[in-house]
Amino acid sequence: DSIRLASHATLCTNQRTFLTAFAVTLRKMTRLLAPTHLGVVLIATIFFIHLLPVVVVADDNFDRKFPMYQMYENALPEQLVDALIEHATDPSLKVTSDNLKHGKLPTNWYEFQNTKPRMAPELAVHYLRYIDFPGTMLADHKIVGAEWWFQTRGSTENIGFHYDKDEAVASNQMRLIFPIMSTVTYLKENGGPTLIFNQTAQETSSNVPFLPVDGALVYPERNKHINFHGNMMHGVVGTLGKGTSEEKSSRITFLVNWWAVKASPPNCMPLSGDALSKHIKVTGSILDGVPMPTPDSVTQQSFTPTHVNLTAAGGSSVETRQVAVSFSAKDQYFVTLPNKNYPSTTISWDGTSLFGGAMPLDLFNGPSLNIAFSRNEPKLFVFVEDGFDKEAKLEQSVLKPLYSYQQHEQLLVFIGERSKVSHAMEIMGVTSLPAVAIHDTVLDRIFTMKGKVTPSAVEAFVQDYLAGLLVPNTPIQKE
Repeated sequence: DSIRLASHATLCTNQRTFLTAFAVTLRKMTRLLAPTHLGVVLIATIFFIHLLPVVVVADDNFDRKFPMYQMYENALPEQLVDALIEHATDPSLKVTSDNLKHGKLPTNWYEFQNTKPRMAPELAVHYLRYIDFPGTMLADHKIVGAEWWFQTRGSTENIGFHYDKDEAVASNQMRLIFPIMSTVTYLKENGGPTLIFNQTAQETSSNVPFLPVDGALVYPERNKHINFHGNMMHGVVGTLGKGTSEEKSSRITFLVNWWAVKASPPNCMPLSGDALSKHIKVTGSILDGVPMPTPDSVTQQSFTPTHVNLTAAGGSSVETRQVAVSFSAKDQYFVTLPNKNYPSTTISWDGTSLFGGAMPLDLFNGPSLNIAFSRNEPKLFVFVEDGFDKEAKLEQSVLKPLYSYQQHEQLLVFIGERSKVSHAMEIMGVTSLPAVAIHDTVLDRIFTMKGKVTPSAVEAFVQDYLAGLLVPNTPIQKE
């Protein structure tokens, strides 16, 4: 296995335990307070809960018996690929959010075992079942069904980095339940590559490891299929996409997640009624002559990827480029990737080729604002001009020297553009940019770095702060 698997996500203390205890305390307080004070208590309570970080319980202790990542060429019969494209692009099959929480789109559940496929997507699930779980592996992993859907995006459109999960449980219970395996089948050659990191989720939604050290980069090709562990962070780097903005150049994929527990409604539901009839109608007679797969008829072997070692010790001579990617609103990373479009690439990084973990800060909007006020760790703020060239300059000035401090949770790092953080700049005595400042949240002290922002100066500033050698700013007097 050329990719080292990140630690499995572990169970953490449920946030509901804390909220229950807090509610008991609140009831005791209301008995002691006059009725006129109850409104103040309730408002304060709502504000306090709003600032709480979301605690995520990751149910993922399954011992997977397959590599973290595999790629296959010519995965499906060509006639079936054509049929899937028809389903992905037919206007009558376009899905909407159906009032699901957070605007999420619905997916389809299919219990395929001992079931005859009724249309193209279900037949494709039967073929992929033998590719992804040959021999006894389907039973070994206790697979009970498949979740499937289509995705059509622009050829240079990003798809945000995320974990595949039971979306209903995530929305309603604030828990992460992962599929056993996630898969992507590319139906066309257009669009950006899929980037997979050996990084999973742990308690309080933190990523483990803090920075990925291994991953995979896969460019779309017609009828190419990939699978990977269902708890891995992944997304699409649209800036590396190929094709044009025309509809015929869209990035079209067929996604299947394999589950050991049934994905929950209302986000994932079996097809029925009018929706099922429409899919059957679109399939029509396209699949006439396409046989049902059998273990003997599906014989694809996984493709051996090109491995690129981009660590400082790796000595790779491959030409590279750097891209910025965001893991939700909390983290921004700068990733070095091979410039060459290999069919399939596994990559190793270190702190010199993948760094970040900084949170874009917007005092007017954004989840990072809650994190800034709800966490006790010291915050280091990097203030920059609007439109600042982060990829070129932050690498040289801030993020690399801060890696070890972030990794050990000694600092939370935020990046804010002038128009979004001007009030914070005023409070911290910042007048020229770029600038760096630290807010000691517990003691409510501010330290602003003097002089030019360079890697060595930033590191010395942080070391002096941790050693207690810095003198805090004089508080700004407000008239």
